[in-house]
Amino acid sequence: SFHKHLHSFGTVYFPLAYLVLILFFWTIDRRFIVAGISLFAVAQSLSAIAGERRGSRFCFVLVKDTKSVAGSCAMFILSFSLIYLELHYLFPEVESVFLISIFVSTLVTVIETLSSRGSDNLFVPVGGALFLFIGVHAGQSQLNQMLIGQILALLVSVLSYRAKFLSLSGSAMTFLLATAIFGLGGLKWTVPILTFFILSSLLSKTGKSVKRRFKDTFEKSGVRDYSQVLANGGISGILVILNHLFPDPDWYMLYLLSLCVATSDTWSTEIGVLSKSKPRLITTFKKVNPGISGAISVTGTLAGFAGSLAIVFSGMLFISFNLNQLLSLIFLSFLGNLIDSFFGATIQGQYQCSVCRKYTEKKIHCKTPTQLNSGFGFIDNDLVNLSSNLITLLIYALIYFRIS
Repeated sequence: SFHKHLHSFGTVYFPLAYLVLILFFWTIDRRFIVAGISLFAVAQSLSAIAGERRGSRFCFVLVKDTKSVAGSCAMFILSFSLIYLELHYLFPEVESVFLISIFVSTLVTVIETLSSRGSDNLFVPVGGALFLFIGVHAGQSQLNQMLIGQILALLVSVLSYRAKFLSLSGSAMTFLLATAIFGLGGLKWTVPILTFFILSSLLSKTGKSVKRRFKDTFEKSGVRDYSQVLANGGISGILVILNHLFPDPDWYMLYLLSLCVATSDTWSTEIGVLSKSKPRLITTFKKVNPGISGAISVTGTLAGFAGSLAIVFSGMLFISFNLNQLLSLIFLSFLGNLIDSFFGATIQGQYQCSVCRKYTEKKIHCKTPTQLNSGFGFIDNDLVNLSSNLITLLIYALIYFRIS
């Protein structure tokens, strides 16, 4: 009744956020429930009013909803003020009030700009409470590392946007993930994901003249947006947070495997399309045109193998692997690559243009809606990447627990 045109699902997300906060913090420390809800009730609400009062001046779109610079500035100022006051009065034992306020308010502001259709009602209170919890329980050295990580994350995001590795939404999502990984994981967790990001971004710029032929085939270009960043790095960000909250060396192995799968798939695609020989569809092994989802080639497979090795070597700088761990990472990253290709050939939405008759991943082609030819319309390449990554991690976990 509040949103009869379904432009926003905020009335659904808010009670869900309240439920999550209660389940997580009720027995730990209820002050964080108050802090999370207040970010929604006060900072987010007042910043929305500030954004609307400024009208359409200085607006931007990261995902779907239109945001304003005035609203984002108001969100940061209000979040900072609110967290600063709450730390003073609700958490009198905390000393680094200013630094924690800066750290958390910056994150919730970026979370709010990336949210759409009312999802900020979920992610702002939950994300704000979680990062506040981490900041409050961090020692001074850990807090300094988190702030340095946030600065490095900002630097990487800005430079990547300037180099056209990332879109504006991709840069914002990279900032969030990099802040978590750089700040909570330190050098040990930072080097592998930088290896993936830098090398994969450089590969996306190689063979531009050849890859230009596939601009009408692939749904997205080499400039990665927020969903691509989340599909390839979201699991990594969750794993580093879990490791911070519940320390265990197994989280790092899952982290490396997740990056191995993401790198293997990315390198297979970026280098495979440059092959002069036609690839074969993984389900029938029939030759198909390059760029078709689910197609594999010797060149692409070898490139994926090289990509997984690059991640393994970056991890070996910090821990020593036994032979079983090394073979498991390499084999499962190869398996994850095959699962990704299989999903791409079977369940990912594949379309055909009704004008030029070309097969494509795009829902709009030749300025005309395309026709679904195979798979499911709601499953795109990002969801395929995320699903294959999760399944590979699940296989690793099942094998590990079975052996142990």
